[in-house]
This record gives sequence, C-alpha cells and structure tokens, in this order.
Amino acid sequence: MTDSTPQATRPRNPFVRLARAMALWFVLWIPAGVASRAITAQAERLFPGDHLVSDSVSLLPYLVPFTALAFLLRLVAYRRRDILIALIPFWGIGFTSVVCWRLAGLPHVDWSTGAHREPRS
Repeated sequence: MTDSTPQATRPRNPFVRLARAMALWFVLWIPAGVASRAITAQAERLFPGDHLVSDSVSLLPYLVPFTALAFLLRLVAYRRRDILIALIPFWGIGFTSVVCWRLAGLPHVDWSTGAHREPRS
C-alpha cells in the first residue's frame, strides 16, 4: 500500500512540531517580558511613587507580540478580534499555545478551517 499524500500536507513529527511551537511561543513572549522588566525598573526610577505610570509603561512591550499574533491568527482559522481572548488571565497562555501549535504545523491543517461559516456581506 503506497501513501499518496504529498509531502507538504503530511503532519509533522509531534516532537518537532512541539519544539517549533515552544520556540515560537518563547520568541513571542520572553523578549517582551525581559523588556517589560527593564522598562519597569527605569519607570520606577524616573517616576518614584507613581505606580500608575510605572505599571502602565511596563505593559508597552507586550503590544508587539499581541500585534504579531493578531496578524498571524488568520493563518490558523481565527479572527483578528480573537486576540482579545489572550487578555483573559490563564486563558491567554492556553490560547497563544494553541496558536503556536497550529503555526508550527503549517502547511498541514488538522483543525476546522471555518469553511462552514457563511461569508459576511
């Protein structure tokens, strides 16, 4: 029995896919976390006692991964507004993990593509 599945659509080895997904997740979030810590230290030094400013400024580096994910969501059958799910504590970790898992498996699609949805007019 021969396998007629083209190489481009075969699923990846699960361990390779896991490694790629973890690498993508770390590339998205770890630099933002490091930058946030550095910015928070500077903001606390520049604005002593003003926690609103230092806390608000510390969230700025996280805009980069959120923006990148918002544009990548279309590749893995999510809408751009679904990035708001990532703002929910603990759900965001799971959601971004699923997105990274799906991105690591491309071009093989092993999820519902949303073809059953009716187009908006």
